[in-house]
Amino acid sequence: MDSRQQKAIQGAACAPLSREQKRDICMLAEKAWDLQGQPYYDAEDDTDLALSKSAAQDLWRHQEQERITGRKHLTACGQADYLLLKAHFSRLAGFEDQAEACEERRAGDDGRRAHAALEREMAYARTQISNVRGYVAVIARSKYKTTELSDLTAKQIWTLLFDLRRAVSRRKKASAPMEKEPF
Repeated sequence: MDSRQQKAIQGAACAPLSREQKRDICMLAEKAWDLQGQPYYDAEDDTDLALSKSAAQDLWRHQEQERITGRKHLTACGQADYLLLKAHFSRLAGFEDQAEACEERRAGDDGRRAHAALEREMAYARTQISNVRGYVAVIARSKYKTTELSDLTAKQIWTLLFDLRRAVSRRKKASAPMEKEPF
């Protein structure tokens, strides 16, 4: 795998969290904060000196995030942190089954992420290639002696993705109308 491919794979893991992912983490953190006894907040404290309820909740969530990921704010977290944070706050909120599911998904995250990226790329490639699955199967058979994508490693899936991307790019260039020469 060349350095460009390696950078693209690493880029997928470092991509920022979506708004929906941030919302999910914040909602889980709020439930966990309530279950943990609302640290840093006391309704009986003097209102001039005490933290507001939302400020206390944010302070606690930031401390937990920093303890788990090393990053204090969700804007600094990437896709690689999402399942880790979701599992942590799910466990603190009392959703043990959800936490275990996140941890299981996280263990095989590389392969799952590669398969998801290949599916997105295949959907995009349909504009240039009519039978994308067949095309990818031919590449897999010639390179890896199998047509089953589930048998391939994450690295092999990423290689297929980049091969497909190059093929689509070549077809786009070939189908683009040629500029007329002035002669």
